[in-house]
Amino acid sequence: MVQARYSTKSGYLVIQADDFGLSPQISEDILHVIDANSITSVSVMVITPCWKAIAPYVQEVVRRNLGVGLHVTLTDFPWCTQPNWHFTRRTLFSAYLAGKITPALLWQELTVQYHRLCTLGITPDHIDSHQHVHLFPPFFQVFTAFARQHNLWLRKAYAPFPPLPPVTPSHSHRTTSTFSFGLSAIAYVQRLLTGTLYWWYEAPPGKTRHSSRWVLTSVHDIGTVSPSTYLALLRYLRTSCQYVELMVHPFRKDPALPPHLKTRERFWQVCHAEWQVLRSLSLVACARTLGWQPITFRQIQTTFQSQTAP
Repeated sequence: MVQARYSTKSGYLVIQADDFGLSPQISEDILHVIDANSITSVSVMVITPCWKAIAPYVQEVVRRNLGVGLHVTLTDFPWCTQPNWHFTRRTLFSAYLAGKITPALLWQELTVQYHRLCTLGITPDHIDSHQHVHLFPPFFQVFTAFARQHNLWLRKAYAPFPPLPPVTPSHSHRTTSTFSFGLSAIAYVQRLLTGTLYWWYEAPPGKTRHSSRWVLTSVHDIGTVSPSTYLALLRYLRTSCQYVELMVHPFRKDPALPPHLKTRERFWQVCHAEWQVLRSLSLVACARTLGWQPITFRQIQTTFQSQTAP
């Protein structure tokens, strides 16, 4: 095997658990993974019927000095400001194109969800969205302006990986110079398109708190979820990337969820596998051994300021 050439620059890694607040059970499952030292940040949904009940779970995350962000939800649940609106991702975009959703209405919904999180005693340090709908170009402009006004980091999606031929990740702990994620052609094109849209609409440098050096990744497009999957992924990224957000969904399917959410079998299978692996892996410690500095979005501000200071 060829020895990997790690980047000589410091590597900063945010390990982000999405969908915190989807239900009390799911929030508790994520807390189990936090107990295992596998997460540095969570992204919170405040639009579900149980959103007030998750306050103790969110406050526990803050007590452990983890990052907390707002997971803006515009699909799968009624809007806070428009209770009769219930969109899928496809119907959401169609509603915009038909003129039903305006930038002003979207801004109003972002504001209400932001203040809901604040009423739980949390000041978020970043913002993203359920199913990445903020990457739809007209929505992205609104999200960027909102993030700028509230001094928030804004998630981007980016396709940094070449379409390598699918292979099975090696279970060896030796470092290799390459790793294939086994992305399907459709998944790769989706990542490429969302990355392209981000570059197209990226705000001028210094105008909002996101950076073209950030990479977003997850294991949801990989065939198998195992400890070696995460280790190989982090080894590969360490050779070329300096700032990475690793998005995880470590929880089980909650029987109390609405029926339309429980039909996404592939999604729930991967979520369950992540929950099983990350409860015992201690991903934060593993990342440190590979040269990463696990961090939150709030902590990364100091890093950016020190690197950009004259």
